[in-house]
Amino acid sequence: MSDVNNDRDHYDNQIAGHYASYRPPLHQKILTLALPKNRSFEAGLDIGSGTGYSAIALAEHCESVIGIEPSDSMREKATSHDKVTYLSGSGETIPLDDACMDIVTFAGALFYMDRSRLIPELQRVCRPGGYIVVYDFEVILQPVLRSLSVVLDQPDDQYDHAANLSGTELFIEITVCRDQIQLPVTPSELCHILLATPESYSVLADKYGQDKLFDKLVGRVEEKENLGSVSVDIYYSSYQLSS
Repeated sequence: MSDVNNDRDHYDNQIAGHYASYRPPLHQKILTLALPKNRSFEAGLDIGSGTGYSAIALAEHCESVIGIEPSDSMREKATSHDKVTYLSGSGETIPLDDACMDIVTFAGALFYMDRSRLIPELQRVCRPGGYIVVYDFEVILQPVLRSLSVVLDQPDDQYDHAANLSGTELFIEITVCRDQIQLPVTPSELCHILLATPESYSVLADKYGQDKLFDKLVGRVEEKENLGSVSVDIYYSSYQLSS
């Protein structure tokens, strides 16, 4: 049993290492598209901030940001930033005073929340006319994996990347958008993306072996002329709280 646990720990550590080594700058790209042009905010709130990527992206548009995250382990690993404070909490129980936020963002977090409890909390913490932005993205790995002679089964979950707050009476809908962009990547960056998810790591390790897997993949990607970018589906919607 100890050998099995050691193998599992090694597997998890490898994936976590690739996740930490390179994260595509998609939060920043999407927020730039979703937010009002040339507009900055005093106080921002990022709900479901995880290890901090989305909160730090929001900090580029705010004087200060609160990132709330229910997972202790996620908050412990969150990247520090001089504009960002991380707190324990969730969208249904926001640990902040009334009418204190100018903008609230959700990056891939809205799908998991109880709308009946979330909406009153958003109304409570937002200042009149406050903005709410919901966004998500999906890196399309299937064509890349096929180029590397690997097939990944489609996930069987019901997760909705396009989840939004449209139809909520309290919010004025500004935009709802779904698009696809091309993200330029180096061979190393692409391989970190591939090896940062359990599903693709598993099939690639089965195909090429775990020993020096990253180095072997970088070599294979460098041989391909069509892998200088990767397609990314992006989803974002923005709203303003009714005065």
